[in-house]
Amino acid sequence: MNEPTDTRQRLARLAGLSPHEAEGLGLEQILEQLERRFETGEKERAELERDLRRGRAEHQAALESAMDAIIFTDAGHRLVAANTATTKMFGYPLEGLLGQSLEVLIPEELFDPPRELDPDFLSPRRGPLAGKQLRKVHGRRSDGQLFPVEVALGKVEDQGEPILSLAVRDVSQTLDRLYKLRQRQQELKALNATKDKFFNIIAHDLRGPFQVLLGFVDLLLRRYHSFDDAKRVEFLEHVQHSAAAAHRLLEDLLQWARLQNGKMPFRPQQVKLSALVGELLPILGPAAEKRGVRLELPEEPEVELWADEHMLRTVLRNLASNALKFTPQGGRVSLAVFPPDDGFVRLELSDSGVGISPKLLPKLFSIDQNTSTPDLDGNKGTGLGLILCHEFVKAHKGEIGVASQEGQGTTFTLLWPVSPR
Repeated sequence: MNEPTDTRQRLARLAGLSPHEAEGLGLEQILEQLERRFETGEKERAELERDLRRGRAEHQAALESAMDAIIFTDAGHRLVAANTATTKMFGYPLEGLLGQSLEVLIPEELFDPPRELDPDFLSPRRGPLAGKQLRKVHGRRSDGQLFPVEVALGKVEDQGEPILSLAVRDVSQTLDRLYKLRQRQQELKALNATKDKFFNIIAHDLRGPFQVLLGFVDLLLRRYHSFDDAKRVEFLEHVQHSAAAAHRLLEDLLQWARLQNGKMPFRPQQVKLSALVGELLPILGPAAEKRGVRLELPEEPEVELWADEHMLRTVLRNLASNALKFTPQGGRVSLAVFPPDDGFVRLELSDSGVGISPKLLPKLFSIDQNTSTPDLDGNKGTGLGLILCHEFVKAHKGEIGVASQEGQGTTFTLLWPVSPR
């Protein structure tokens, strides 16, 4: 084959002509066809470049419009690309992130977070880079702050090289809303328990003293002249006892209701403990003498407490009164006052009574638990007095605790502030 023919055939092939199509064409026609093909190729290449630029722009716009942080890393988990949301979420400039290890943003020691942080947290065993699934771990901002994130993982290839993609979502607000929702659920549960306790007291405990009172009054009205004076006095003592019990219960109910509604006055001031302890003896002394129980109170506890006087008086009276009810003849009820320590005075009210069951101890201050037991006279209380004591102590940012052994007695411990907290 001579050189002109060979050149002609190569030009024909470049022009996209088959040997049959090129057979009847001259060299000039083949060159024209080749020129047209080059023009078409240039147009197609320009269109492809425009499409590529448009695709890249759309891809970048999609990344930048995402509210989640979008991160790409190479096989060594070094950042090769990220969107603006990444810089906002983690607080790093983009140029400071590229080439850095992914551990800068998601520390490896947190790939398996403690489960007590939140019950919804997953606990991946191999870290979030293993598998293509949603993981809940922690991110770390540029200031070192840790925050909960969800990470969706994916894997692509770029010219045969693996690229890991991560979509990272900050779930701090979601968990915060979940926490508040659970708090609200607990509050509603407590309100329901309060309502149930209130109606239970009205339905049962408050009705009892009135039934006794009405019964003896009715008996006296119908058969007054058939009883001698001694019997009438005995009946009147029962009436007085029932009326006093109903009055105490109504007082507790009213205080409790005001406390729940936020209408209980709270006027803390410096209060001399000796004055309030001195009030206990005339109130509880006769009952202690009648029961044959020794009442041991400090003579002059020269201590000042930061307290609402009415609330502190109620706490001391309720605890001492309860101790008397559960202490048999020959026993003792005592109050010990310790010097201030770290801003608190410790008061211990102890008895040598029947004690409290270990099963009931953790429930004594819970409104939704029935902890009342009959005292030594067979009277069953409501447990409301102890709950009031607990609430009053909490209002002062103090503490109340109890220790007891069945058959040996009980000690209630108060930590009461000596100044505002």
